[in-house]
Amino acid sequence: MASPPFVHTEQEFPEEHEGLNIEFNWSLADDDVTPHGDAFRNLSWPKLEELAKQEKPAGKKVAIKEVDVDVVFGEFEPLYEQHLSTEPNLYAQDGAVGSFKDDRTRVRVISDSPLVAQFAQSLLVRVPIKDTHAARPIVVYVATTGEFKGKAPQALLLLDKDDEGVTFAKVVITGAADLTSVKDAIGLAKKKLLELAEAESLVVPADVLVKDDKTALVFNASGRAAAINKGLLYSAHLNIWNSVGVTSLFGGAIVDGATKVSKKKVVAIEGGSAVNVPCNNLVEHPKVAVFVDKTGRGVKSISSAEAAALLKKVDADADAEKFEAFLKKADTKSFVVASDADVEAALAKL
Repeated sequence: MASPPFVHTEQEFPEEHEGLNIEFNWSLADDDVTPHGDAFRNLSWPKLEELAKQEKPAGKKVAIKEVDVDVVFGEFEPLYEQHLSTEPNLYAQDGAVGSFKDDRTRVRVISDSPLVAQFAQSLLVRVPIKDTHAARPIVVYVATTGEFKGKAPQALLLLDKDDEGVTFAKVVITGAADLTSVKDAIGLAKKKLLELAEAESLVVPADVLVKDDKTALVFNASGRAAAINKGLLYSAHLNIWNSVGVTSLFGGAIVDGATKVSKKKVVAIEGGSAVNVPCNNLVEHPKVAVFVDKTGRGVKSISSAEAAALLKKVDADADAEKFEAFLKKADTKSFVVASDADVEAALAKL
């Protein structure tokens, strides 16, 4: 019996458009998300602003819980496969934390919310994004719609190793979480990766101001908007202190709503706003470390040991011993001041 004639058929792929890029979709599949609808990557600011204008940030702060691999199958996979993969529109923002190349870690934020993507665009350090498959050790999934809309917020952090033994972090945030929780989760993921790598670099929970080429670490800062308007703020929230200086962890800052900032691109968030703060790769080792204590008076000089103890009050999980060693090695002077306005007075004492 003769074989049936061979019929050549060509597999047809859907025509690409702004929400459909085959290579990008393959990279999302590497992150366990298989888009059934459109998936947008690093949309322009005006487009995100237009898409997000109907969203009103009204989330609550949520504690981030570190979990083990066993939890992934119960908590993570349904989110990938049943929610984010089947959403009609996904919004991803590729960027990084760490403006200095030796301390830089790529980050991808994937969400069903254009507001989350707009916030991530304000927060993350800008990096080249031509390669959609570039390694991204931190991936953050944020689900706010459908079954998660209005639900109690939850945030889970997983640390694991890939087949080549490279450590990565995944964060899942669901429900009515505030946008600050997204920032906190990314910062914690970077901190954990550095700790596991036993890196020399130290994540410091402080703002960095630069005036007259003098760098200052400022803990418990509240005058961030004023520092931006004066051109003093190098970076906010978290910074990385390494052997050659200080580099920003984020490329943006969250400010309170009381002071208007001199920035055109502002994202309204719960209780304030987020703005992009372009930063240099690196600044000099800090001349001063300043702790703002509103119960105090004026400017008070303290020892490195006292500064390390105060650091633990800012972040109970901080490596105070390592911080003290950095202070001594860089000959950084430490002060306690009563207000943000006194920070410049502390710098003037040098």
